[in-house]
Amino acid sequence: MDFGLTTIYLIRHGDEKELAKKLENIDISAVYSSAAKDAKNVAQTIANQKKILLKTSPKLNKPTIKTLEGKFKKLISFLQDESQKYENKTFIIITHGQFIRKFLVAYKYGSEKEFAPGSVENGGYLKLESNGHDFFATETYKIHLIEEKM
Repeated sequence: MDFGLTTIYLIRHGDEKELAKKLENIDISAVYSSAAKDAKNVAQTIANQKKILLKTSPKLNKPTIKTLEGKFKKLISFLQDESQKYENKTFIIITHGQFIRKFLVAYKYGSEKEFAPGSVENGGYLKLESNGHDFFATETYKIHLIEEKM
């Protein structure tokens, strides 16, 4: 059975007005957020703009260095499940830079040194396409590689 692609925006919390404007012409079916106030405020602004309910999940909460690996695995499982629910649709997740950097490194878009803290600016996002199992990065915004200083 063929599975249609789902579009996912993994977004680092940031300026809610800027993000709302950036996403205003995108048909969004669901908005998810971590429980952190900064992420939730941004997500609520976008959910209100789109006239949809904001959903929060503890799987999206900010990880620590010790919890990053385990939480990242839960994030991937969450993305796969939601991709299947929203086949041929778009959903967004307002979360934290650590998850976006970890995703870029885990899927071989760069190294930990290249995606060090600071490489995902506030309001930056990673746009993904998913078939319900795999993920393919199709666009980045306000994400840049950190160059090593000689």
